Amino acid sequence: MNKPLWEKSQTLIDEATKQLEKEKRSLIEHPRHYNRENAIECIDEMELVFGPEATAHFCLLNCWKYRYRSGLKNNGYEDLEKSDWYMRKYKELKEKIEKNTHGSYTIKSSDITVVPCATTPCSTTTYN
Repeated sequence: MNKPLWEKSQTLIDEATKQLEKEKRSLIEHPRHYNRENAIECIDEMELVFGPEATAHFCLLNCWKYRYRSGLKNNGYEDLEKSDWYMRKYKELKEKIEKNTHGSYTIKSSDITVVPCATTPCSTTTYN
């Protein structure tokens, strides 16, 4: 049995809304500019290079920054969402520190090579 046109329209609207929400979450939680192809995410690389404690402090400071500037630059709601993301990441890292573990992996500094990029302020990291 065919659905009435208004039901089909509502289904399309619902699907589009879900997709927009998913893309919005992606912009907050895992922005493309922090995810290079064939590399780990920037925040994860920071944890490996600088350690979970320094990265936790970075997250706490970013949480403060996004709350402080909320509504002054671009979309205030987006700043609050970013602040919340950094607070969740901060708590996750603090738990890791308290458990004295780095998850299910063990990384030695000899396994990491950081090569500065010539044209941008980034690095290319390889893992042996």
